Amino acid sequence: MRRILTIFLCFVAIFTLTVTVSATSATNVTSYTVVDNKGNCQVTIHAQLQLDQNVKDLNFPVPNDATDITLNGGQARTRIYSDAQHVDLSSMTGGIEESVSFTIVYTLKNVVSKSETGAPQIQIPLLSGFDYPIESLEFSVSIPGQITAKPAFFSGYHQASIEQSLSTTVSGNMVSGRSLKNLKDHETLTMTLAVSDGMFPAPPVPLESALFDDIGMITCAVLALVYWLLTMRCKPLGGEKTDLPPAGFTAGELGSLLTLQGANLTMMVLSWAQLGYILIQMDRNKRVFLHKRMEMGNERSAFEQKCFKNLFAGKEMVDTSGYRYAILCKKMEVLSPNVRPLIHRKTGSARVFRILCTGVGLFGGMSVGFSLVSSIGWQWFWAIVLALLGCLSAWQIQNWASYLIHSHKQAIKTAMYFCLPWVVLSALGSNLLVGILVPLCQLMGGLMATFGGRRKEEGYQAARQVLGLRKYLKSPKAEDLERIMASDPDYFHTLAPYAMALGVDRPFALSFGKQGIAACPYLTTGMDGHRPAVEWNNLMNDVVASMDRRRKQMTMEKVQKLISTMRK
Repeated sequence: MRRILTIFLCFVAIFTLTVTVSATSATNVTSYTVVDNKGNCQVTIHAQLQLDQNVKDLNFPVPNDATDITLNGGQARTRIYSDAQHVDLSSMTGGIEESVSFTIVYTLKNVVSKSETGAPQIQIPLLSGFDYPIESLEFSVSIPGQITAKPAFFSGYHQASIEQSLSTTVSGNMVSGRSLKNLKDHETLTMTLAVSDGMFPAPPVPLESALFDDIGMITCAVLALVYWLLTMRCKPLGGEKTDLPPAGFTAGELGSLLTLQGANLTMMVLSWAQLGYILIQMDRNKRVFLHKRMEMGNERSAFEQKCFKNLFAGKEMVDTSGYRYAILCKKMEVLSPNVRPLIHRKTGSARVFRILCTGVGLFGGMSVGFSLVSSIGWQWFWAIVLALLGCLSAWQIQNWASYLIHSHKQAIKTAMYFCLPWVVLSALGSNLLVGILVPLCQLMGGLMATFGGRRKEEGYQAARQVLGLRKYLKSPKAEDLERIMASDPDYFHTLAPYAMALGVDRPFALSFGKQGIAACPYLTTGMDGHRPAVEWNNLMNDVVASMDRRRKQMTMEKVQKLISTMRK
């Protein structure tokens, strides 16, 4: 019986010894850390593991803020838990008892910090909590300068007393050491070393953290709002439907009544033609000529008389395809003396307000440019480029509100096209808030600038009448049109200039249906006979486009000339 018991105890001892030998552990871990003069460091870890055959999920932890992690020269698979990144080693295990070795390389950014006394120090994690014991640890840390202080170590298990279990040596710019006994599973170890003030020069402040771009945006936005409140604020506009244009104003001056800006000469010409002063002729080549039928007298305003006189300048005919007509159109865009009696003497300027809003786009573009890249040189390059583009896009986005007056859908489309790059570029630079707020500011600014400045009561009523006329022309009642056309067959041609000036000529023409309308009495073209209002509307749009073609070409020529000058 004793012999059987002895054999059984020997068997148990042998089994226990076998389990102990095959338990998972790190027989050796070696860490090499090199710190550069910017405070970043590269860490290389070599490890030899003894694996138990029961190990199925094996990984090695590295610091949570480690980047560019590789395993044996290839990209490592990692997952984060317990405040560390765990490098997956499962591809190296075969499910049987074996010994494996591997090399992990990673980067730690900015290991330089301030101590409690304000002195610079570096903190480097040497171990991040491996699941199994470590029989032997060796490490070395080199820095870009002479070491003058004693390194300190802190352990998860032993805290500061871990130094009794380490043997360390300081030589020149390197700290090296090794463990004197086995380290427990999940052990963490951090080295702290005080360094001299000049060892790690302060890096240039990233421009995305600079405040002047944010201050610039906020300042421009506040100034624009204060300027609008003090000089441009007025009662909300809106009017009841009316089929009567404001007395004494041509179609080209309706925009001035709403926006307090310049007049539209082409629309004024249509009104003068409808009143009998001019005959408009378009030839087969779509060149438009203006023939003076009679002189303009005191029955019209002094402003109209002056414009009419400048248009013909003693001649009986004007070719609208010439530069003289185009230049006169440009001058008229900034002249609106007829509205001066309708506004307060100290009213603000919508142009000044829009420029202040555009300043938000300028500084917003700089902010996005700073956030796109990290190199200071490239940051300034993109900041300048996007600041210029920010000004352009801000002005274009503000134009969306012209749709409220002219029904130009293209203005809304253009605004959306310019809003999209703000969102995309700011998202790429992790600056999405700017990419959302800047376009919103421009959209709101366009709305606030649409109706100009502060008005007197008569100016307020005149604007309401224009908006009421626009409402009527956009959707007149069929029975009203039938009644009016019965007594005035030229009613469509009479109001067509006003509908075109307000951007509702298309719905106005569609309201007449398919009924035939006699030829326009003030327009001579190859089209004659009774035709639907839509066809006459299309013809008038061709005439207006031809009259404005040279003016638009002048604008494009100026842009091309500016680009050419910048290239030189």
